[in-house]
Amino acid sequence: MTADDAVPQPVVLIDQDSDRDATIVQLSFGDRLGALLDTVCILLCRGCPFFGLALLRYALMIYKLQIFCIYKLLRRGVHCLQMKALKDLGLDVTKGSVATDSSVTQTKFHIMRLGRKVEDPDMLETIRLTIINNLLQYHPESSEKLAMGEFFGIKAPEKKVDVDVATHVIVQDDGPKRSMLYIETADRPGLLLEVIKIITDVNVDVESAEIDTEGLVAKDKFHVSYRGAKLNSSLSQVLVNCLRYYLRRPETDEDSY
Repeated sequence: MTADDAVPQPVVLIDQDSDRDATIVQLSFGDRLGALLDTVCILLCRGCPFFGLALLRYALMIYKLQIFCIYKLLRRGVHCLQMKALKDLGLDVTKGSVATDSSVTQTKFHIMRLGRKVEDPDMLETIRLTIINNLLQYHPESSEKLAMGEFFGIKAPEKKVDVDVATHVIVQDDGPKRSMLYIETADRPGLLLEVIKIITDVNVDVESAEIDTEGLVAKDKFHVSYRGAKLNSSLSQVLVNCLRYYLRRPETDEDSY
């Protein structure tokens, strides 16, 4: 396989910090256009169909696709708009943009639910898995580059991430009223919900988050606080220990307990 044929690393980013009113979802998959178009469809099926088709036409114009391709991709967009399961998520896309950096095309969407940014952890994980599953469906070659490929794709990753090596948890001060929690670990379905449950179980509040899925690895950042203040050293250590233990637990031999 040549460098040009190599499957790029998919990246899905959910950003709760950059926009005060909306949740930002960003997707990149090298320069493969289908990821852009399918994601536009899957997200805009909860918003305005005319806006969705207009954005599709704009994206196609940018890449100067032929008339035949335009016809096929617009048909795909209409099909995606009718997918009832995704409409039930009740999301609105208020803004969309496309940017190219070197050979990587990045698509960005500002998403709201009931006029506000999406804050419910279950919905955030649903959005993340929806985008990844959609990528697996229309771009099955991404399966070998995503942890979800083992569960939902046609080909599991050839090399799995060693959870002990990949797991890093750090807490740092981020001003007098909050701390920044950094987590890097092997990705898996439901990871975001598991992490937030652990955080709340030790009575720490999550103020905002940035959920970054880079291929087989999840790299997440959380602004956290305890009773309106940053975490002290003792509570930080408790949180780090709990997260390290839980995130590494799937690789632990249960018979050893």
